[in-house]
Amino acid sequence: DQNTVEFGDTIGETANPLVFPFTQWDPRGVLVKIDVWDEDFQSDDDFVQYYMERVAVLPGPDVLDLTFTGRTTLRVRMTVTCDPGWFGVVCHRFCESRDDDVMGHYTCDADGWKTCLAGWID
Repeated sequence: DQNTVEFGDTIGETANPLVFPFTQWDPRGVLVKIDVWDEDFQSDDDFVQYYMERVAVLPGPDVLDLTFTGRTTLRVRMTVTCDPGWFGVVCHRFCESRDDDVMGHYTCDADGWKTCLAGWID
């Protein structure tokens, strides 16, 4: 019975923000599907509607603000990031800085390319 609902650190019993791990990123983006329910404490919950849209987004630091409009209006903020050590537009390049005689002597730049430490080559 509210016109506006804002979610804090949880959505029901679920931590917010929602985190969806992926092993491979599709450069076409992600298909977002959200079901909207009216939670009633005195009767059964009511299904209101669902939103479904392919969102063209690549991993990076930018926050994407989405607005879905229908019987309700839903605003969603979305960020896609690579796991630590993974780089590139689809998180396809792995780099972890090393300084040992087995794996090498290098650091990783912001794009995941190896840069040799001073005094080392290749």
